[in-house]
Amino acid sequence: MERPSARQIHVLVVLPEQENDIVKTAFMDLVQVMVPHMLIMAPTTRTTRNNFFKHKLCKFYKNYQRNGTWVRCMLLDVAFPKSLVIASHLFRRSNEYVADKLLKISNINDTRNGIVLFKPLKYAFDHFHISFVRDNTGAFRLKLFDPTIRNTRLIDMVIDHSRNKKVLDETQVTELHESISLTQEPCEFNVNTTFGDLDGSALAFIGVERPYNRCLYLQASVARVLALQNGWVEESYDFPDFWDDVDLDNKMDIFHRSLLEADI
Repeated sequence: MERPSARQIHVLVVLPEQENDIVKTAFMDLVQVMVPHMLIMAPTTRTTRNNFFKHKLCKFYKNYQRNGTWVRCMLLDVAFPKSLVIASHLFRRSNEYVADKLLKISNINDTRNGIVLFKPLKYAFDHFHISFVRDNTGAFRLKLFDPTIRNTRLIDMVIDHSRNKKVLDETQVTELHESISLTQEPCEFNVNTTFGDLDGSALAFIGVERPYNRCLYLQASVARVLALQNGWVEESYDFPDFWDDVDLDNKMDIFHRSLLEADI
């Protein structure tokens, strides 16, 4: 090892144990504030533009129909022209730099870190209006957190109220109606379906493949925090913990606690 230069001054600083504990506590407090904001503010467009991820999910969950031109929505269990169905990262791609450390996901495009949904449902999921909560049978059931959209038809879901901009543009609505009007093998979706109609509905799987429990639980936990902040649910409302895919280390304890104690 190279010796210090005679002109250099080297100082070793040892923090007292009590001071070190204060630093750790401050760091934990910072993490508990930052994590929910990181999850909520992360952009979703990187998933929407990732056609390869959508293709992987459709093959994994067996969602392709009609030679790959239509895709099944995993909640509605109805096939649509593929442009109307979107892949959704459960833990967002824009947060992939922390996925391995916090969720033990080494590849953000892991097929178990995604589901495929009709576009309005994907938007509602990404913006924490809805979640999928596992019940005691192992089914993942839709929880409608935002009561303001209970009577909203899926096709009327709005992105920007000031401009009345909807999730489905006019071209996509036309495509949907045309697919429903087909004389042979029409799309079986009811355009009058509201978000309230789907409250409690379960994700439909064809095979044994399932998404990561911990990713769905994390999204639902954030949605619950937001719902409490907005007065959408009672303070007493909660759902059972379903973090049971892997044994998670202490980082996950911090992560989980940060959601429960967040002040967003």
